[in-house]
Amino acid sequence: MMGKNDFACLFEQAVERALRDAGLPPSSVSVVEFHGAPVQQNPIAMEHALDLLRLGPDRFYFIVDVGVLLTGEDPPVLFVRPSGHEPGPFSSTWNPDDLGPFKSIGPMRRADG
Repeated sequence: MMGKNDFACLFEQAVERALRDAGLPPSSVSVVEFHGAPVQQNPIAMEHALDLLRLGPDRFYFIVDVGVLLTGEDPPVLFVRPSGHEPGPFSSTWNPDDLGPFKSIGPMRRADG
């Protein structure tokens, strides 16, 4: 079982890793472009993304892609996409010995700019 604070810590570590992979210093990323689940608008606040990603204390997405969108905005925009796999226990996530479902996918540029 994983509490919300522990899950939030994993998410924060995944964000820091994505920033590092993009060659950016740790910062206070505050907006997320969320893909894979219905949201009323994009981008959304980090807290809202966390609420969408946390399915419960013992149910997790298999994988959640986390990357930085290179848009020139400051602070950077985070790309987050949970997989369409059937959620399950933490032990069945992408890498339960590291960040569980969170996987850094590296920096990305928008196709439209």
